[in-house]
Amino acid sequence: NQEGEIVTNETFKDKIYITDFFFTRCPTQCPQMKIQMLRIYEKYKDDDRVVLLSHTIDPKNDTVQKLKVYADNLQVSADKWHFVTGKKSNIRKMAKSYMIPFEEDASEPGGYMHSTRFMLMDGQGRMRGSCSDGRLADDTTIFLKDIEKLLNEEKK
Repeated sequence: NQEGEIVTNETFKDKIYITDFFFTRCPTQCPQMKIQMLRIYEKYKDDDRVVLLSHTIDPKNDTVQKLKVYADNLQVSADKWHFVTGKKSNIRKMAKSYMIPFEEDASEPGGYMHSTRFMLMDGQGRMRGSCSDGRLADDTTIFLKDIEKLLNEEKK
């Protein structure tokens, strides 16, 4: 992650987490997505049951140092919001497991085509919902309600 720490499934054990895929050089949809992820971060920053996980799709350029600067610019805590990089093949496998497509595409701004979905994962790492368009405030508002439902369910 942005602190150089290894992030594994164990990092998220027994926690609800919200995940997305982005890249720091993205000039269009990623900044819009991060505005909405910041809404989620702000709502749950003091709730130890919820964490955020953002995977870069551009590990060649998004080094640990760049992710650190990116996270610092957002003024977020590394223990609450992990920005991760790794081998491109592992990132592809992870994206596929979340059903999140991305491809290098020179015709796209920044050179990548990627999904704007956020995924909601439960404390056992199971996918429990998604925000179909993480750029949109209305979609994120609905997604926040889904997070609350899952938190209430996990309490029981």
